[in-house]
Amino acid sequence: MSVAENNSTMQQEQEPEKMKKSLGVRFREYSLKVKDLMVDPNESDFTKSISISVGVFISIVPAWGLQTLIAVGAAFLFRLNKPLVIAASYLSVPPILGPILVLSMGLGAFFVDKAVHITLATANYDLVMAALHQYIIGSVVLALIAAPVFGILTFGILKIFVRKRA
Repeated sequence: MSVAENNSTMQQEQEPEKMKKSLGVRFREYSLKVKDLMVDPNESDFTKSISISVGVFISIVPAWGLQTLIAVGAAFLFRLNKPLVIAASYLSVPPILGPILVLSMGLGAFFVDKAVHITLATANYDLVMAALHQYIIGSVVLALIAAPVFGILTFGILKIFVRKRA
């Protein structure tokens, strides 16, 4: 057997090994990487909590399709932990998106002249635009509330974790 045949045989044997990793093993590896980012001793707890806070803000504000780009830009601009900002900017995933939309509409109702309650039977262009206006205002307010809350929680969790480790 030639060297080239031997190398290709070894690659074919190694490929199934990579594919054998279960979803649980891959999730564990990913969670360990995130944990390593969180407990990086070269970065302050304040920087980590601000990174999470900025990511959460970007996630909630309606920047549809541009969240990752904005997160990367903000992380570079403010010299934050880039992976943490990007990870936190993915907060608006389908299971959490419903409550974000409902809270945004509810908070927006306090800041518009006439709150909009839209149904399929009453939907028209003007009503949809009014609801969109209410949603955008509410989502910015929700982001301004949620970002510091997540930042403070992250800071507190990191302080508790560091105390336990020391």
